[in-house]
Amino acid sequence: MRKLISILLVVIIATACRPKQINFKEEEEKITFAWTDWSKKALTGKPDSIAYYFADNAIVIMPNMKPIYGKAEMIKFYAAAPADFELDIKWENDAKPNIIEFAKDGDMAYSLDRNEMPEPDSSGKIQMIPNKVIHVWKKDNDGNWRVSLLMVSPE
Repeated sequence: MRKLISILLVVIIATACRPKQINFKEEEEKITFAWTDWSKKALTGKPDSIAYYFADNAIVIMPNMKPIYGKAEMIKFYAAAPADFELDIKWENDAKPNIIEFAKDGDMAYSLDRNEMPEPDSSGKIQMIPNKVIHVWKKDNDGNWRVSLLMVSPE
């Protein structure tokens, strides 16, 4: 009986210590869903919907602005922005991020993209400014992908 219990313990420990198998294709599809769903949420114009995919402790760094810390601050930012602000951003690829790369453990990823954002020039005329954008994605406690860092840099 002791031998059987010992064998059973070894099997349980060996199974528990085995690295988890990550289906990176499936995780890429989840990020791609979040990417496209985010655009749909932006169409609502509701600040909490637009900020839905940010992590609670997200950091957003954009040109000519102070960093924004946290999802709650992003909601305030979107509430104060012009109604069509998010809709005026033109992404190079609306269907999915240009590049998605994952950490080996599958709990973090980054995506690289390009967009054009409206910005007034010195005369007040709106110019579309091309940018490079990085999103750092992290899984929340429920396994959903959220953006923990967003950085925008003019090209």
